[in-house]
Amino acid sequence: DFKIIYESEGILGQIRVVDYSYNIASKGWCNTRSLLVNNVIQTMKDKDNHDKILLDYIFYCSNAASLYPKGSDILILGVGGGALLNQYIRMGFNVDAVEYDQRIKEAAIRYFYVNPQSNIFIDDARHFIKTTTKKYDIINFDVFYCETPPVHLLTTECFKETKNILKPKGVIMLNFYGFTSDILITSAKSIYYTLQNSGYNVKALLTPAEKEENRNMLFLASLSDVNYFNMNYSEPNYPKITNIETLFFNLSDLSGAYMFTDDKPMLEHLYIPAAIKWRSSANNFFTKNL
Repeated sequence: DFKIIYESEGILGQIRVVDYSYNIASKGWCNTRSLLVNNVIQTMKDKDNHDKILLDYIFYCSNAASLYPKGSDILILGVGGGALLNQYIRMGFNVDAVEYDQRIKEAAIRYFYVNPQSNIFIDDARHFIKTTTKKYDIINFDVFYCETPPVHLLTTECFKETKNILKPKGVIMLNFYGFTSDILITSAKSIYYTLQNSGYNVKALLTPAEKEENRNMLFLASLSDVNYFNMNYSEPNYPKITNIETLFFNLSDLSGAYMFTDDKPMLEHLYIPAAIKWRSSANNFFTKNL
């Protein structure tokens, strides 16, 4: 059964919270609750096990974050259903989160088991970056709203501003599409290039999947070298990985990449081929499984 338990239309888009049974590769059937924005799944949770991770990128963000001790300070830009927020709190981190849409914050609390006392700020992410005085060990850019890229957050000016709130040994984690073929990789190469030219050491982690439309690319950007091996982190239904460097994707060939600036963001145009393919494959995949 497919049951809509919450729905809202607004200037920032359509929001739905939906319950249904869903067969997830390698994890089996789950009683699932999802947050959809403009009919694109943003968050997926197991209703019977709130701590179970269903989205691969959450697992790999957690792997990278496990290098930092409990009590480290984390900033999440983009709350969604709060899956990453809840995961980091479960790992013992101090977490602040920024969400632009008040409705999404309310849905995360009401339907996705987010503690109402969590530090969630209703603000534009870049405005928060420019005005906060706090510094963080990890800053997660998890702000993609359907296929709409937050172009003002992915420019060299914004990445340089982010340095002001990143601790010297801190890391930025930026979640993106996992396309690596032909023209589809151009936007990812350009993000890598822009981060690199903004003064960061950059790695690109590719989450494992048979089809590229089912993957994520997680950019790890730091001001100093970070060793992502000798780890000791595990989750049920996932293989234990002690060295995530084995998942790094070589983006040394930056031919055709663009530098994103406030005056020339360009990402909205480069993004189109990947966004169309992802939307099409996601629609087919979810329709088949429902």
